[in-house]
Amino acid sequence: MSEMSEKYKKNRWYDNEPKAVRVFELIENLQQPERAEFANNLYHVLNIVKKQKFSKELNLSLGENKIHGYYQSFNKRRWYDQMPELMRAINLLNILSFEERQDILDGILTALENNK
Repeated sequence: MSEMSEKYKKNRWYDNEPKAVRVFELIENLQQPERAEFANNLYHVLNIVKKQKFSKELNLSLGENKIHGYYQSFNKRRWYDQMPELMRAINLLNILSFEERQDILDGILTALENNK
């Protein structure tokens, strides 16, 4: 298990999603300007996905774990909470279905791994 994986070995939504763990590792290893640009682009893409998804679904329930995650984001405990765009993007990623999230993570992995 990588150092990053052990560092984030908590009960967060992404802990049991290997693709998410890998994406977080790649993002954390980006230089600050690249990370900021990535966060901005990811936020805009996820915001479009969210608007399309939730315009069709009127009964949205975030659930206790997601509400707790939002509360923690306001405490700025996680490394990515220090970047508002990245924090918002990850929170948006969290509210998508597992399947939607996996599709987006696949795209992110492809982009980040091809950009090395």
